[in-house]
Amino acid sequence: MSKLYLIRHGETEWNLHNRTQGCVDVPLNENGKLQAIKLARRMSSCRVDRIYSSNLSRAVQTANYISQVVKKDVVVMEEFREINFGLWEGLTFEEIKRRFPEEHRMWRESPHRARIPGGEMLHSVLHRVMSGLKKILKDCEDDQNIVIVSHGGPIKLMVLGLLEIDISKYNKFRQHNTAVNVLEVNKDGKAVLTLYNDTCHLF
Repeated sequence: MSKLYLIRHGETEWNLHNRTQGCVDVPLNENGKLQAIKLARRMSSCRVDRIYSSNLSRAVQTANYISQVVKKDVVVMEEFREINFGLWEGLTFEEIKRRFPEEHRMWRESPHRARIPGGEMLHSVLHRVMSGLKKILKDCEDDQNIVIVSHGGPIKLMVLGLLEIDISKYNKFRQHNTAVNVLEVNKDGKAVLTLYNDTCHLF
């Protein structure tokens, strides 16, 4: 079994002000850097064989803090970037609700059917992130520990995909900044979730 650590990036200013980031390349803020340092300290006690990251800077920065303590290079993969939220990017949750009431309602009630103006649908993102995971799992040894630093949306979809849970349940899951999620995965892609949305290193 391989051990898969799915980790969300640290805080950004847009996280702090509830702005939808999507594919906008927003860097970590000072608190996000501190969160990443604490995360790296936590990961220093784990055996890490490989580190992968989304290509967006908030994820790469977070992965680099881990890289410095475990002495492994970061491999950047576009498959793990955040959902493209199209015209919603840069808007607060309240602004989205006011400007796009019907689309927002569908996103809250039936996210798997929602069509975000100019953005990606969840099934497309699921295909993208699972394709990235398959590449990694095919290439790694059976007992390797793999870190993937990504974003809330892709991490939730990877967990749903690996556990064979329908993506209609997307909004039933939550991810906090620098949350650690651990799954044990075999070569056939069968997975067991052993830890979810854990941020004990921040306290």
